[in-house]
Amino acid sequence: MRIDLGLSMPRLVERLRLGVTDGSVERWEKNLNRIGEPRRTPITCTRQEPVNEPTTKAHMVAVGTGSDPGNYDRLWSLAEVLTAMDQGRTFYAQGEIPGNIAGVEKYLCPSCTRMHIRSSPDAAAGNNLDNIRRCLSR
Repeated sequence: MRIDLGLSMPRLVERLRLGVTDGSVERWEKNLNRIGEPRRTPITCTRQEPVNEPTTKAHMVAVGTGSDPGNYDRLWSLAEVLTAMDQGRTFYAQGEIPGNIAGVEKYLCPSCTRMHIRSSPDAAAGNNLDNIRRCLSR
């Protein structure tokens, strides 16, 4: 049996005092919390430009993701990654050593004034986006 109270989801949550945030309700309404879809995505390789610059001077233009650190299943453009992050997906850099991971964050590049991604700072060089392998063309 279903009863229609004529309430929006945020209003229903408020009435029932569920303590759910507006952001959670919005993600639910937009179907962003689908069961089974991974929300944490490992980055296994990168493409950076300009390619003739050292990785510390170049920007990520695409990343490869997948469960195998030596390969990628999907190649994401920078724009796709930024959009997915805005929709709640998290990415992490995965080095070739199992368990060697670092979170990925957005940042505004002061030189070009555009949004880019980088690995969160930690002490391990193996999981830094600048140090993981380059995505090879298929």
